[in-house]
Amino acid sequence: MAPWAKLYTKKIWENNRFVECFSEDSATMYKIYGKDVKVVYTGKPLVKYRLRVNSDVRSFNSKKLIMLDIYDDIVDYVFKRDFPLKVQNAAIAKAVSSNFHIFCQLPDDNKEVEDRIKKFIKKYRKRVLFDKDALLKRRVACMLSYVDFELVRKIFNFNKK
Repeated sequence: MAPWAKLYTKKIWENNRFVECFSEDSATMYKIYGKDVKVVYTGKPLVKYRLRVNSDVRSFNSKKLIMLDIYDDIVDYVFKRDFPLKVQNAAIAKAVSSNFHIFCQLPDDNKEVEDRIKKFIKKYRKRVLFDKDALLKRRVACMLSYVDFELVRKIFNFNKK
């Protein structure tokens, strides 16, 4: 989804602009990739990615909650446009992963948001669990959510340390 490390033609951006919000790349790029564009992939590690301990990704910020709406939109987008099953599954797996990410960082006083996240994950977890292309950690999180969502949170937060 990330826009960096990619080349684009000017034409792609004529009617598309980044949405100004937390995770603006997620809110924008799926619309770009949904167009008839040529995509080429290389498995060569050409970019180094630096993780900062105090980055927005690693801690809760209420601005992250917009990601719940963004991934709802992405899942709707791939279903309404009848994308191939593999693309639908990838979108769902990423959306479920984002929901787990926010769930694991969510403060205790957000019961309404927590319920929304659990409902979304429950709706799609079986599909992610049986998607052989989904990342193992996403599949394991979905499996553990059948046992206990708090277990997922404890494992995620332990693993983060």
